[in-house]
Amino acid sequence: MKILIMTIVSIACLAGYVIGFGMAFGISPSQITHAFGSQNAAAMADSTKADSSAVGETQDTTAIASVDSVATVEDEGTQNDSLKFEMANISREKAELEKLKTEITGLLKAKAKSDSVQIGSLAKMYDGVEPAQLAQMMASMDDSLVIAILPRLKSQKAGKILERMPADRAARISSKLLGYN
Repeated sequence: MKILIMTIVSIACLAGYVIGFGMAFGISPSQITHAFGSQNAAAMADSTKADSSAVGETQDTTAIASVDSVATVEDEGTQNDSLKFEMANISREKAELEKLKTEITGLLKAKAKSDSVQIGSLAKMYDGVEPAQLAQMMASMDDSLVIAILPRLKSQKAGKILERMPADRAARISSKLLGYN
């Protein structure tokens, strides 16, 4: 009977130590007791069933084995909880990234549509300007803007504008219009 009481007290002290140790590492007592609750109950059932005079050393061995299994279950439980937490964070961040991607894609499409409308309006205005004057204006424009405007002009007018540009720039713009460079 004395050995039985000592075993129960030892297990209770060990459980207190494990809970205290777990809390020091940020593990809540409910996670710890959940991780090895069934193991602790099995160890207590074994110690209660055993005859105190016959068991002696086997109770000590059972207590040590249950402590080892509790520690293993606790480590696995902590790792599983940590992995689950990290997976939840990754899933949440992935959802946020997908939301941002969708938002950015929508904004880019709206911007492209707006730019297309503005360039169309600009091209209509340029239809009334003489090719020589337009070539002078486009000489100071960025290539990408010239490339966006020229296809929207009448082909004869666009040809006259390219004809009045320096040869190297006209060649560069023509190749970019065709999708080269």
